[in-house]
Amino acid sequence: MSYIDELISEKGLESIKEEIKEALYTCIMMNPTQEETVEVGSTKMGGYPDLPPNQPWPVYKEKYLNFISQWNLSEFNEKWKEELLLPSKGFLYFFYYDDGEEAVWGDADEKGGWRVLYYEGEKEALQQTKVDVPFVYPQCKVELTYELRLGDVYIEQDELYEAFDELMLEINKDVPFHQIGGTPWSIQNDVLEECQYYAEGGEEWILLFQVDSDPENLNMMWGDVGMLYFCLPKQALLEKQFQHSWLIMQCS
Repeated sequence: MSYIDELISEKGLESIKEEIKEALYTCIMMNPTQEETVEVGSTKMGGYPDLPPNQPWPVYKEKYLNFISQWNLSEFNEKWKEELLLPSKGFLYFFYYDDGEEAVWGDADEKGGWRVLYYEGEKEALQQTKVDVPFVYPQCKVELTYELRLGDVYIEQDELYEAFDELMLEINKDVPFHQIGGTPWSIQNDVLEECQYYAEGGEEWILLFQVDSDPENLNMMWGDVGMLYFCLPKQALLEKQFQHSWLIMQCS
């Protein structure tokens, strides 16, 4: 934290030091790199999923959802999983509906336009599954890193905006925000409040997975350079009830 204190002082932001510190959070960042071959059952983004036996590919409006990512939770650091309340083992799969003409935003009548699947079985049972989907995003292996990030802060003084932007860039770096846990990077309204509103219930919603627009690595673009947010109530996460997840898509 002394490093953060030094940065705040260097940027002349002592007057909002407490607000800045309250906006800091930790999360797991997924850093993708295109890779033609990824071992079956490995954590990745894009490509085709490695699904368990008898698991049908999710469908919405009689069309297959697009595959976004799969996580092999045994590859995640134990302390990270404990802090972010993730299951200790198993596999998570993320799907989203976007056929090039129509995409899901997360409205109440769009439930089914995304899916989070959880499998607690063995890796050896998984097999790569292919169907005729609108998009197959480039397959990427991912590096998982545990990082400190800075969320947005409301600033009344105009003269502090530029300095705060510089601080944010220095802490967060200019990279896609494929983020597990932590604070959602809301582009419009508060993401967690939107989840509670559209899902018509649930308490203490939390971010599970934030997927940034990433044309360079994954050929992903959500609206006008937007983001996908997979969220669910904290209690549902603790009980591994991923069918209660909700998705919000926002863009500028």
